[in-house]
Amino acid sequence: MKKLFCLIMIALIAYWFLVPNAYAQPVYSGQRLTVDNLTLTTADTEYSYTMPNGTLYFTIKARTSAAFKIAFSANASGSTYETVPAGAQWYSDHPLTLRDNRTFYVQSGTAGLVLEISTIQ
Repeated sequence: MKKLFCLIMIALIAYWFLVPNAYAQPVYSGQRLTVDNLTLTTADTEYSYTMPNGTLYFTIKARTSAAFKIAFSANASGSTYETVPAGAQWYSDHPLTLRDNRTFYVQSGTAGLVLEISTIQ
């Protein structure tokens, strides 16, 4: 019984580490992964980023442990925004359509924060 329990636990742990993250979007043949960095040089200043044409999925996260604000309208990242907590990421869980806005606006209270932006086209 003890051996069976150990085998089940090993199988569960292996499954946990070997199966891809459910939120990670796979890159299929013919698709392209683009990784960019956006440095928010000055604290509490709005910066913009336009995703490449044809972007289907994206992930945005801070390189260091700091929160940032994201908005999809210019001059709104200081008033109408969502906060991405330190250590979290903002991502698309469904493919973007042609109607979706591909430009986002961000700011952070941390000067020099680097955002890592991954897109799949």
